[in-house]
Amino acid sequence: TVEELQMQLRRMTDAALRKQSQLELLRGENRALQHQLDGERQRSRDAQIMAASATRALGSSGFPLDIERGSLGAAGRRAVRGSDMDASIIKFRPTVRTPAWLATMLRTIDRLTVVLFSFLRSEPAFR
Repeated sequence: TVEELQMQLRRMTDAALRKQSQLELLRGENRALQHQLDGERQRSRDAQIMAASATRALGSSGFPLDIERGSLGAAGRRAVRGSDMDASIIKFRPTVRTPAWLATMLRTIDRLTVVLFSFLRSEPAFR
């Protein structure tokens, strides 16, 4: 009877140890899955921010901005010009002696640069 009780105690102890190790394994898996879920949530938030930023960059109609004309390509509506986006940014003004083609090209590059840097400033993921 004492031996039977000792055997039963060992079996119960072994079963308790097995269950304890299973419990620890499940807790570890739970922590790993929770960490993975947090990472996916952060990626989802980043993707939502990027999509919102891309929508703002495209304009309300969803057409790409025509940098040279300052309008939306297919919509023909006036869009925000690159140099109009931030009042603190000085608009490029070529000198009187600058050829017209060069002045146009420099204005286009200026607008493109302003739009690009405004986008990069608003999107920490692309920095």
